[in-house]
Formats: sequence, C-alpha cells, structure tokens
Amino acid sequence: MGGIEVLLDDSIRLAERAKAAGVDVTIEVWDGMTHGFQIYGDQLEDSKRAIENVKNFIYNLFQK
Repeated sequence: MGGIEVLLDDSIRLAERAKAAGVDVTIEVWDGMTHGFQIYGDQLEDSKRAIENVKNFIYNLFQK
C-alpha cells in the first residue's frame, strides 16, 4: 500500500489481526505512494515492483 494511503492505519491493523489468526500475511508500505498506485505499473517503477511482489507472493502460496 502507499505510504500516504488514507487507509494505511486500517490496513496495518487488518494485517496484524489476520496474522494473529494464522493467515499468511505480507504487508508492504511504499513511501510517497497513494491509494491504488499499482495501476500505474506501466509508468512508475515502484508500481512495477509492487505488482511483481504481489505476483511472487501469490505464486509462492501455491508452491507450498
């Protein structure tokens, strides 16, 4: 999520609660990025890297 995301605190709390419940959680906060910054994957390097990280997370879930 973006570091200047309006829902940043809520997202962090959700991730903490999910992890406490045994859910495999990874949370990344991208400094200076806003809500939905990943949609600019063809224009911003941070967006490209964030999308790649999501892809790798999902891929690794199915490798277990």
